[in-house]
Amino acid sequence: MEYAFRAECLVDVLDWQVRMSAAGFQLTAVRIETWSPEEDGQLCPDRAVRFSCSATQEAICDVMRSVEDGHVMLQTLARADHYTGERDYSL
Repeated sequence: MEYAFRAECLVDVLDWQVRMSAAGFQLTAVRIETWSPEEDGQLCPDRAVRFSCSATQEAICDVMRSVEDGHVMLQTLARADHYTGERDYSL
């Protein structure tokens, strides 16, 4: 399954990748790009990430919860075909 999410910074993404590997999940086709909000086009430290993984979305969320500053990743994770980059503040 292909997923996408946004992270506050590259360090959070790298931490998450290490933790996914430690949990036994293999990530493939990982793409990390600078994220720019459409409203102003200004670059920010956020990163947009797309990847493929056989893990369930809940398992991916569990790993994101273990990242110290993983709340943006958790709030934006979605299947790639449903990804908007918008945060779900209820999570």
